[in-house]
Amino acid sequence: MVSDMKKLIKKFKAMPLIKRVQMCVAALVTIIALAAIPVVAWFAHEKELATLTKVNAPSNLYINAAHKEDVVNIDLSNINVEEKDSNGDPVTSQRYVFCVRGDHVATYDLQIAHTTNIPFTYTLYKASEAGSGDTVYATYPSKKDNTNYDYKNDGALPGRYLNNANDGTGNPRVIADNTYKSRSYGDGDSVQKYANAAYWKADTITTTMVDSEFCDYYILEITWSQNENAWNYVKNDKETDMIYITAEVHRS
Repeated sequence: MVSDMKKLIKKFKAMPLIKRVQMCVAALVTIIALAAIPVVAWFAHEKELATLTKVNAPSNLYINAAHKEDVVNIDLSNINVEEKDSNGDPVTSQRYVFCVRGDHVATYDLQIAHTTNIPFTYTLYKASEAGSGDTVYATYPSKKDNTNYDYKNDGALPGRYLNNANDGTGNPRVIADNTYKSRSYGDGDSVQKYANAAYWKADTITTTMVDSEFCDYYILEITWSQNENAWNYVKNDKETDMIYITAEVHRS
């Protein structure tokens, strides 16, 4: 075997230079071809899998103000709980329009989280743009084109509180228990009961996509009472609440 190898080496050295270069290139191409076989097989396997497996397009999900405008245009700081209307009657609600939109999203979850310092009631309604003859339930004053856009109420959005412990006074006021306290605060933190966030979650929402896109409108209604004897009586003072609206692609 050794003598055969020596004969090959001697024969290789005796060849003209151009012949030796051609043989080296041929050997290199052979090595590359052999190394590439597993790679080609892997690509072929992946291609076969792609024909058997549904590939989902990347999904996008956004929360916007009405008319698909930037979410910063939703301003909840202008609530005057002692306001009177033009007839002198107490105003006891405020309505805000927003939308959830996106593409390649079949279902999603919508949630409200809020503190409970003020005995407000929060209700979410499905909505759509009001046409001629429709009863207008909420109006969105666009900051982009200075136009008022009207929306109708399409019914309350089904859902429930995940951690409502009530406040023990026999009224409907929502107050959070400690189920999700650790998500907002540390486990060892002492938190005033009205500062603990209450979580309300809608039933999973199925979208109606057009060209892979959708836009769902909602009205957030905040209500209270100006009757001093009512459980939800509110007056203008220094109490504040935080409210968060979140949307997430549903994971089954």
